Amino acid sequence: MWFSLTNFAIGLSVSVVLGVLLGVPMGWYKNVSKTFDPLLSGIYATPLIALLPLIIMLFGLGSISKIIMTVLATVFPILINTMVGIANTDVRLITMARAFGARDSQIFLKVSLPGSLPYIVAGIRVALGRALVYIVVAEQYGAAMGLGYLSSIAAQRFQMAAMFVLIIIIAGLGAGLTELLKSLERRLDKWKPQK
Repeated sequence: MWFSLTNFAIGLSVSVVLGVLLGVPMGWYKNVSKTFDPLLSGIYATPLIALLPLIIMLFGLGSISKIIMTVLATVFPILINTMVGIANTDVRLITMARAFGARDSQIFLKVSLPGSLPYIVAGIRVALGRALVYIVVAEQYGAAMGLGYLSSIAAQRFQMAAMFVLIIIIAGLGAGLTELLKSLERRLDKWKPQK
C-alpha cells in the first residue's frame, strides 16, 4: 500500500504542477491555445494502456514507470480545466478591473486565477480518480509490489476475499481523497471573486 500511495502522490503532484503551469498560458494567450490544442487533443485521445509496455521497457518495473504512467493519465484533465477556467474569466470583471486601471498582471492574479480555481479543482478531482485507476493498472501489468500487483496475484489464485479487500481499500482511498479536495474547494471559494 505504501508503494502505491507514494507513486500515486508523486504522480498526482507532478501532474498538478505541470497541468497548471501549462494550462495557464494556454488559457491566457489565445495564440498559444490555437497552436497547441490539436497536439493536446491527439495525445489525450491516445489510449494509455497501449503505452504501458513501452514505458515499462524504457523505465523498468520500479517506481519511475508507475509515476510516469500516473502523470500521463492525470496531467490532461488538470491542464484542460485550467485552460478553460482561465479562458472563461468573466469579461465584466476584466472590464471593471481595467476601468480602475489594473494592469494585465493584476487582472491575472486578482481576477482570472481566483475565478478559475473551481475549474482547476474540478480537474484535480477527475485526475485523482484516473490516478488511482492507472496506478493499479500499471502495477498489475508490471510490478513486484503494490495494490495492483496484489489484486493481480489474488485474481490468479481465485482469492475472492483478498480481491474485495483491495477493491474496498481503493474505493475508500478515492472517497477520502475526494472529500479532502471538496473541503479544499470550499476554502478556496472565499478567494474567488464574487459576481
